[in-house]
Amino acid sequence: MFPLLTWLLILGLMFLVIRTLMTLIPPELVTKLGWLFLLSILVLAFVFPRDQGVFTAWNILSLPLRPIGCAIIALWIAYSGIKDGGITSAAMNAVKWAFPILLFFSFPYISQGLEYSTIRSNVPTEDVCPSQGAAQGIQAVDAIVFLPNTISQPGQPYRPGSQVLEMSDRIFHAANEYNRQRAIGSRPLVLISARPARLVGSARAASLLDEAQLIREQLLDLGVPARDIENLPEAFDLHQTTEGIKTTLESILPLDPYRIMIVASAIDVGRAKLTLEKTLQQQGAIVIASAPGLSLKLCGDRQEEGMTVYDWIPSAEGALRSTKVINEFFSNIYYYFRGWLTPCWDCWDSGTDS
Repeated sequence: MFPLLTWLLILGLMFLVIRTLMTLIPPELVTKLGWLFLLSILVLAFVFPRDQGVFTAWNILSLPLRPIGCAIIALWIAYSGIKDGGITSAAMNAVKWAFPILLFFSFPYISQGLEYSTIRSNVPTEDVCPSQGAAQGIQAVDAIVFLPNTISQPGQPYRPGSQVLEMSDRIFHAANEYNRQRAIGSRPLVLISARPARLVGSARAASLLDEAQLIREQLLDLGVPARDIENLPEAFDLHQTTEGIKTTLESILPLDPYRIMIVASAIDVGRAKLTLEKTLQQQGAIVIASAPGLSLKLCGDRQEEGMTVYDWIPSAEGALRSTKVINEFFSNIYYYFRGWLTPCWDCWDSGTDS
């Protein structure tokens, strides 16, 4: 409770300082300082890619780039423009922008289309969909890598208990993939990547559960033997995890082309696949993307399914899905400019677009 009150006090003081400066500094200079601050954050993101403060600053600055954030800011502008029973033209324009933006990205049909495009841009359909040429049956792999959201989507608050609960379908999926491998005589390692609690600060870390241990316990309950589960070196993001995968495999497995299955959410498993392929490029690794519902999202024919009235009823789920797509879009751009992945230029050329 005390850290929360401290943060609220700091944010309140920052708001007062910024508001005071805006009244004293000419508007032209405020605009230039704003652009300079934004540029500084982008530079810091490249110099200190794993700094929590940089992530927090980016999440705040990029708020207008997300549907809900953009609508909230537009409505705040509109609210501040209501004076003496009237409304300014700028406030009216803000309302005119807020409504269509929020409405558009809240349509389930639109958000599902954006999600499909994002997944399709990173995962070839021929690797997943049998109708597009995916290999029939189960392919033996050397390792199954489990990626939690704290790794594939860094910058989130560290709440391992609730986050592991949200990933229960992914944990079950990883255990199911392991059991399918055992059914064909293969015995892969299950590598767990998780963000260590110490990265959130030593004061809080002592009272938090360990995410990797929670995931391990869930896998054990689902029948995965303890001798086949390994924790990867501590990591903060996806790229650091792939470096840990490389180090771990080189120390355990012979130097042959690795066959690795990576289990993540459907929206970011493609980026994880491309990043791991880039890291293990010299080893000639074969990386297989796997996620709960991946084949349903990627292989389904939307034209055959048709549209219903429910596809055009705005929903909070649709807005959340659109937000995840936009976040993944920025993550892909960042990883590309960092040189951490090579885009899948042929993904849209594989198979037949549905």
